[in-house]
Amino acid sequence: NSGTWEDLDEAIMLLRQAISLLAPGHSEHAAQLSNLANALRTHHELTRDPSALAEAVEAAQRAVESTPADHPARSARLGNLGAALRTRFEYGAGTPDDLDRTIELLRMAVAALPYEHPGRATQLANLGNALRLRHDHTRDPQDAAEGRTTLWAAAERPDTPPLIRMRAAWAYADAARRDGDPAEALTGFELAVELLPRMAPLSMSRGDREHRLGQLAGLGSEAAAAALDAGRPERALELLEQARGILLGEVLTARGELEELAERAPALHAEFQRVRDALSAPQADTDARLSDGRHLEQTIASIRTLPGYSRFLLPPTVDDLRPDPDDGPVIVVNVAGHRSDALVLGSEPRDALRVIPLPDLTPDEVAMHVNQFRSKTWFARPQVAQTLEWLWDTAVGPVLESLGIAAAPADDRPCPRVWWCPVGALARLPLHAAGHHQEGGESALDRVISSYTPTVQALAASRRRARRELSHPMKRHGRALVVAMPNTPGAPSLPYAHVEAEALTQMIPQATLLADGDASRTTVLSELGQHPIAHFACHGVTDWQDPSASRLILADGALSVRDLLHHRLDGMQLVMLSACSSSTAGEALPDEAVHLASSFLAAGAAHVVGTLWEVEDQVAARTATTLYTHLTAEGTLPPRTGLTAIALHMATRQLRQQYPGHPGLWAPFIHIGV
Repeated sequence: NSGTWEDLDEAIMLLRQAISLLAPGHSEHAAQLSNLANALRTHHELTRDPSALAEAVEAAQRAVESTPADHPARSARLGNLGAALRTRFEYGAGTPDDLDRTIELLRMAVAALPYEHPGRATQLANLGNALRLRHDHTRDPQDAAEGRTTLWAAAERPDTPPLIRMRAAWAYADAARRDGDPAEALTGFELAVELLPRMAPLSMSRGDREHRLGQLAGLGSEAAAAALDAGRPERALELLEQARGILLGEVLTARGELEELAERAPALHAEFQRVRDALSAPQADTDARLSDGRHLEQTIASIRTLPGYSRFLLPPTVDDLRPDPDDGPVIVVNVAGHRSDALVLGSEPRDALRVIPLPDLTPDEVAMHVNQFRSKTWFARPQVAQTLEWLWDTAVGPVLESLGIAAAPADDRPCPRVWWCPVGALARLPLHAAGHHQEGGESALDRVISSYTPTVQALAASRRRARRELSHPMKRHGRALVVAMPNTPGAPSLPYAHVEAEALTQMIPQATLLADGDASRTTVLSELGQHPIAHFACHGVTDWQDPSASRLILADGALSVRDLLHHRLDGMQLVMLSACSSSTAGEALPDEAVHLASSFLAAGAAHVVGTLWEVEDQVAARTATTLYTHLTAEGTLPPRTGLTAIALHMATRQLRQQYPGHPGLWAPFIHIGV
């Protein structure tokens, strides 16, 4: 919503004027009263002004009184009055009679509509929620049962708008969980997750899709928790994968499947690409999007009739996601309202998905630690050490202990590798650096080599792509693009970006250097696809409310997530983002992992090194130099990009020795990918 409070105040003023100009019997009088009531209720939600709520109730009551019993809008106006009374009850300005009256009005609103009316489900959902609210206060079992039944009646109707169905299904699932009925809670969440693709179809613009998905943050976490309550851990992981990373998954999974489809059925492949590209065009109008959306569904249905393509673009199963025997486990850490768990996925199908309860990892604690990372110069703050200790005690330590990784490897043996897949806001915290880093303390850095993945599906797709590219090695082996911006118009200078670039070009003689004015947006984009390695030493900006606008600052503008959405970097081996917060998702889309690092991963990079928060210029240069020293054997070999995770692990440990009391300096860099 791009409006302001001033816009809402003006709307209220104009509605009051309109009502004053209409006679009480005028056909528009009741409609404008109802509009005023809704605007005043919104005003109260923003300001908590009790006078606005009192006026909203009065206006809604007058609207109902002015509406004939057989008027088509009577149901909606009854519902609006019920909503105002419920709000008054919830904010303590009313009495239990307000809630009773709300339920009475909503029953009337439902009864006023024929069964097939599209608005009936909305009133059913409102009634179900009101009954559950009254049960919370009175513990009346009849309200509990009727509330659930009514919510399900709203959720199961296929002709109902998907947003209404989803919210009703989610409310039903939550009610069933609180009633101690885990099987029905899972049923409700399964329906809610199943509806997700209809919430943000390709026929919508990218911005609208992001907005819709942002409204549903947390659905996957709660659905997974419900599956665990029901004793179905595999289903928990599948629901998490269905409900998270939808935009990223479309790119990663469709890309692999489409390459095979192009060889198998070129005509269907071409039609799918044509329609999908039309839907992605920003200039497409609404009617065209709807038509193309229907055509896309028909094309997908045709593709699924081909042998071996029955699950084209469908969510993967657990066995589809398992790592190869030579890979380490994938550890999904889920934080929900009433339980938190780690789900450990191993390589053997005969091995059950391991569930490790994490009772001390709570949403409130996660939110508190994440909020501290929003401040500038976080890297210099002492709270970083407290966060790392808390992460070890509540999450990382218990997981590694349960996996039998109880101590650092002896005899200079390498640490085992693990892939972390933190869910929601937890993805903004440094699990790889968790620990008590004082002398003799325990830490993840001393036990495992950590990598990250936004979703398990993203890691599986990246591994498949890496295997394909191993069989078709690139002829550009060893070439690197180095983009350095020591001097950025309108931003603080980064003097060590020049030092960083110089060190890299010495270790990688075939590197192409674009520095300062030479690092234009057009030049960088054209050069990216010509190099298997790309290194950026520049300013990075995270847009907290519009994650697709997160960007790297170049000489004449920016390289944003949006620029990379449809950019293919086939054969890209490594991207290092030596820039601030380059792997941090914005607040608006916590479940979608929309940030610069994931965008390079989706574009084709096998390995991406990014940062979780603001980085200090000199330390960033040291991190990069140390990493490439390991990758190139001090400049004697072409970069061995397959060792990126190990090299970053070693670089981080070395920096920890140099800055033992300042973990905020050495902990932000993370490895994402295979």
